[in-house]
Amino acid sequence: MSFPISSKKHIAAFAVLAATLLTLSGCYSGRATPWGVDADGGGGGGYHWTSDGGGSAAAVGVPCNVTAILRTSCWGCHPSAAQPAMVSYADLTGPSSVPGQSVLDRCLARMTAASGAMPPAPRAPVSAGDIAILQAWASAGAPMETCTEDGGAPFDAGPNPYDTPTVCTSGAGWSGRTANTSMAPGQPCIACHTAEGEGPWPAYRIAGTVYPTAHEPDDCNGANGSGVDGAVVVVTDANGTEFRLPTNSVGNFHSPGAGLVMPYLARVEYQGRVREMIGPQTNGDCNACHTLAGTSGAPGRVMLP
Repeated sequence: MSFPISSKKHIAAFAVLAATLLTLSGCYSGRATPWGVDADGGGGGGYHWTSDGGGSAAAVGVPCNVTAILRTSCWGCHPSAAQPAMVSYADLTGPSSVPGQSVLDRCLARMTAASGAMPPAPRAPVSAGDIAILQAWASAGAPMETCTEDGGAPFDAGPNPYDTPTVCTSGAGWSGRTANTSMAPGQPCIACHTAEGEGPWPAYRIAGTVYPTAHEPDDCNGANGSGVDGAVVVVTDANGTEFRLPTNSVGNFHSPGAGLVMPYLARVEYQGRVREMIGPQTNGDCNACHTLAGTSGAPGRVMLP
């Protein structure tokens, strides 16, 4: 799909609207899951490691049953200090923003709040049984425990995939001379392609770019999504309707959004792996938050799992 426009005019309008959009607060209400919680397996990050006497490593700190609850209900929005973090033992037992209460205390208070309980809809609330497990651990003084995976394998998240240098993996990019669906990878698409259909450009409800690494510059071509094994961005709206958005040859994806009801959940599927953003979103301009360095809470680019 192509549409003839003046490149200079388009870029100028793009820059102005993008600058305005990026000043909006709260455009990113969730985070990609921590690097060890992608759907192909793994464990929680931020643990302290020790030997169990037999030479193998084991995670010391958060009990396994507590980790399982946090992984399902909390880590999607709380993998870093900005949220605040709720991954490691130090995270949970450290002070919260409320004097005299730890992060674990606040976690329990928010989960059991009469209104606005965490995690937010449309995520499922934490069950009474899981809350009881968390409460029992907190009431006992949050004793440190050794936790290993089934069969004795430790929870080892491996290196943080967001702790990487700035690089244009593809080594190619948009020149600004061609206006089509392969244009401006990494830039905030809906700054110009507004869902209301204003201006001469096609209207998108949700749009962005998928990259192979976390910190790639604007106009750098993203993950090559062409072909059977290409990445797909899966959006589930507030009504439970699923929209599958394939990525194109530069990693761009978009949806006209007919019938899509906010808020939505999103995940990236690629070669049998999944990276899920657990927090519900209301801003469909993915690249507005998933910038080179990340903004409004995003850790960086929309990234392949």
